[in-house]
Amino acid sequence: MTALVELRPDWAAYCNETFSLDPEASDPSSEMSRLWVSGDTVRSWPRFSEGKAALDAATGPVADLRNELADFCGVNLARPGLGAA
Repeated sequence: MTALVELRPDWAAYCNETFSLDPEASDPSSEMSRLWVSGDTVRSWPRFSEGKAALDAATGPVADLRNELADFCGVNLARPGLGAA
């Protein structure tokens, strides 16, 4: 997860440049532009391979945590209303 956090400033700078956003802007439109990006735009980020590797490394532990929380709480956030998996 740390690698994703460390990549965030570079990702934000890339989005700011790509979409001509003010780096200081935190309005909903600017934030959405940084969060919801087309696949082609994501893949053209110079650090895409590094970001993909960081995401892949974090996906398993996050899924494990989600399952542990579902067991503990009795609620599966991935499938609301269905209880723990």
